[in-house]
Amino acid sequence: MISLVVLLPPSATAAQQTWASAPLAYVRVAAAGRIVDQGVAVAAELPHSDMTVVVVSACDTLLLKATLPPVTGPRLQRVLPNMVEDQLVQDAQRCHICVDPVPAPEGGHYIAVVDREWFASVIAAFTLEGRGRLKVVPLTRCVPLPHGEGTPAGGTDASATQAVTEKEPALALVETAGPVQTETADGGEPVMPSAAGEAAGVVTMDEVGGQPASALVVRYPAAMAGSETSVIVEVVLRQGGLGLGLEVDERRLPATLDRMVQRAPTDLYELSAAAPDVVGAARDEGHAIDPEPVLRPVPERAGLAVLPLGALAEAAMACRLDLCQFEFARSGRGSKGAKRWWQWAAGLSGAAVVLALTAVNVHWFQLMHRRDALNAQMVAVLKTTFPDISVVVDPQAQMVSRLKGLANASGALRADDFVVEAAALSRALPPVPSTSISMLDYSNGSLSVTFRPDATVDADGLRKRLASNGLSARQEDGKWILASAISRPR
Repeated sequence: MISLVVLLPPSATAAQQTWASAPLAYVRVAAAGRIVDQGVAVAAELPHSDMTVVVVSACDTLLLKATLPPVTGPRLQRVLPNMVEDQLVQDAQRCHICVDPVPAPEGGHYIAVVDREWFASVIAAFTLEGRGRLKVVPLTRCVPLPHGEGTPAGGTDASATQAVTEKEPALALVETAGPVQTETADGGEPVMPSAAGEAAGVVTMDEVGGQPASALVVRYPAAMAGSETSVIVEVVLRQGGLGLGLEVDERRLPATLDRMVQRAPTDLYELSAAAPDVVGAARDEGHAIDPEPVLRPVPERAGLAVLPLGALAEAAMACRLDLCQFEFARSGRGSKGAKRWWQWAAGLSGAAVVLALTAVNVHWFQLMHRRDALNAQMVAVLKTTFPDISVVVDPQAQMVSRLKGLANASGALRADDFVVEAAALSRALPPVPSTSISMLDYSNGSLSVTFRPDATVDADGLRKRLASNGLSARQEDGKWILASAISRPR
């Protein structure tokens, strides 16, 4: 099984009508965790796979934490917008809201919110390509956990955190509210958007400080975002319980990372395309020159660890928070992994044809076996009755012929004798009077009957009465030709 992991750019800077034609970084991973290949391609030219994992930018995903009511399915889907509408500037009904299937260790559930229209365009682009089962995960949930993190934001013990991280590698449990996009005006503090990218309030570094965190720096080429700058830089922060995304200016990146480190112990990572041959290999090795759209070293920063694209792919495949939920769950199954109705119908028809042919052949073999057994029984009876027969060709015909011979030898009447046929005619003749017959002629087992011209003969009735007495009749040149209806030996 081949899995394809694709990294999407932020939708706030990439025009929705052009992102599908922009170059996307991808990794193909085999079932054993071996990286098959990786590179950059537009959505239509991505290699085929059995499963596609799309990693959505942290700036497009709002992560929240809430206590869910005891409902599931469509009822839960109707309740979710009312639970998060206070956190959004955009109408909650225009958002697609997903729930982490595993509860948070400190209680409650984590919720992901994305713009429904944009998310539907992502699903449609990858579903139409027929790339197998589709899974969409937020980039925030693919960043490694902070080193030495003891307890998550809710204050639960380390054993609870370990239990969660064993189920999903690279999972960070964060308390702060989701995606953030920085603006460099005035104080230069980041501004938190809603799920659709509209500003909902100001988030300072003090609000996300104090707890151990991990930060991942991702660069996208300018062509991918349609920007006048050389690259688009996104900083993904995971801290405590949730996470947020920051889009920063290239020139302010060192200062932004410095402030993160000053506010809280932060592990800094840089996304690199130079991944090891096997997913999950050592991540502190050096890397070669990185092709677009991955990163080059951040200027004037020390201690920036390299996170290979393969390691990010590993975390994406293990992520339990799949955004393909509710009405998008069927799309997530993919056109390749799910059989269409006509495939099921064709398969059922083919199975029915095979079953019918098998049944016909089995019945034919049974009839052949019964025929052979019956022939063997008739041959045995024939040879027992007439031991002098050495060659048996047709046991039934030979038996009839021998019985006829015995009957003739004993003086018994045959069915085609004159006396037998004349007696049968006398029984079948009434109500036609016998005086209406002008002539009888017997020759070679056939009896010819000629009626007087003034005789009234019911032809159909007479023919039926003759047949019931064992005679067949046909009219020829005004005569009735009668013969025994009993089959003669061949």
